[in-house]
Amino acid sequence: MSEQILLQGKLLGIDDFLIHEPKANLAGAVTDERLAARSLWFTLLSEVLPRALLAELELAKLLLGSSGGGQFLVILPGTVREAAELFLQTASQQIRAVTGGRVKLLWSITENLGDWTVVRKRLTDELQRKQNTPLAA
Repeated sequence: MSEQILLQGKLLGIDDFLIHEPKANLAGAVTDERLAARSLWFTLLSEVLPRALLAELELAKLLLGSSGGGQFLVILPGTVREAAELFLQTASQQIRAVTGGRVKLLWSITENLGDWTVVRKRLTDELQRKQNTPLAA
């Protein structure tokens, strides 16, 4: 097992969730205030989620590679892989519940080995594979 892993998370379905609301106004659109509130919620979620993961795993904040725009990247010791996956599974279930199933949290994990372009491709390929796999109900 690699000593260090990279974990990339991504929120899918944000746009759909932002503009649709089950009990919206007669035109089916979300009001400007609701749109702003929902946008802020997703901005904060993509910032807070990786920090909460690091805090839950009792790891340094310095391991946050990037966050924002509905995605994040963290560097983790390989020993916490299972705990990180469990945390993200729980977060994913909660996000799906809060958004009525419109938003999904996907993540990919790979060893921090090789050229960055190769590492990034492995992360992206895994996210693509998961994106095209239907989730169990």
